[in-house]
Amino acid sequence: MKKIYVIIVSIFLVSCAQNIQELEIQNVQFIKGANFFYCIDSKFQTIELPWDYPVKPGMEEWKQFQSNKEMTDACQIPEKILSSLSTKELTAICLQYPLLISMFATNTPDIGIDALFNEFNGIRELFKRNGASKELLGWYNCQIRNYSLINHKDFSEIENGRFAISISILEYLLSRATDNYKEILKNLVVGYETKLKYPDYFISGLNYNLFSRAHIIDNMCKKCFDDVPEKGSLFAVFYLKETIDIINKLSYQLIK
Repeated sequence: MKKIYVIIVSIFLVSCAQNIQELEIQNVQFIKGANFFYCIDSKFQTIELPWDYPVKPGMEEWKQFQSNKEMTDACQIPEKILSSLSTKELTAICLQYPLLISMFATNTPDIGIDALFNEFNGIRELFKRNGASKELLGWYNCQIRNYSLINHKDFSEIENGRFAISISILEYLLSRATDNYKEILKNLVVGYETKLKYPDYFISGLNYNLFSRAHIIDNMCKKCFDDVPEKGSLFAVFYLKETIDIINKLSYQLIK
């Protein structure tokens, strides 16, 4: 657990502003972006994005902002550009949204995700697209297939932390999917089982996976939680063994 806290503190203390670079390891490319650390495989090659955020953390202009509203206003995608972006392009741009991590800074996950949707026009547009869940799953699949590289010699502790956080970000976003439920649930189960193998980085991160699965299960099976004493506890920040057992049991039943 100590390593988790060191990583999280380091991420907040160290400036996240970097030029986007690519690192190839074992035929997998990793994007060292301005905020998080995503991998791309042969199905999701780097694409030349037609737009980037004009102001980012680390820039002098960003340091002058006095409120969260000023930050969010500076990160909105112009409407003309927004409508012209493909779903693949829009997904990549949304995953580099400078304030994406603010989802974790609220009392409950749903409040954080609601705030993201209220504040950022890019994420609202993405979830109107039919292919949004497929694109997000593509990024998530690449992350979970490459968990074993998290301690690679070319990765710093901060990059390891960004990689871990990027996985939880994707799980939060997938919780709001409106289709493709069974496929999403299957992949989240794989992600959960894989996270269990890396407790130094993912013990607290298991909660994000459980939260997302609870929402997907609720969408797939409206009666699944009828006998659960406190249904709200299944969409919480922290989970007890009893609720973990319920979510795991229903997950394995529904993906058969």
